[in-house]
Amino acid sequence: METLNLRITLDSETPIDDYLEDGLIDEYFTQDDGTYQVIIKDVDEVLIESLNPDELSGFFGLDSEFVIAIQVLEFA
Repeated sequence: METLNLRITLDSETPIDDYLEDGLIDEYFTQDDGTYQVIIKDVDEVLIESLNPDELSGFFGLDSEFVIAIQVLEFA
């Protein structure tokens, strides 16, 4: 089974501290434009292929209203 890493870009209005407290993310990177990026590691390729971006972000507990982009980074 192949796994991939995802980079998710989140809007500057994202409740990022709540996501940290809830354990939905381990860390984040603040971008120059005020947005945030999080890396989700070792995501099953089948999961990525079977869900649309809104469903995929929801699967990880992230509100889709804050998601700007989801990018596949590389094979893990």
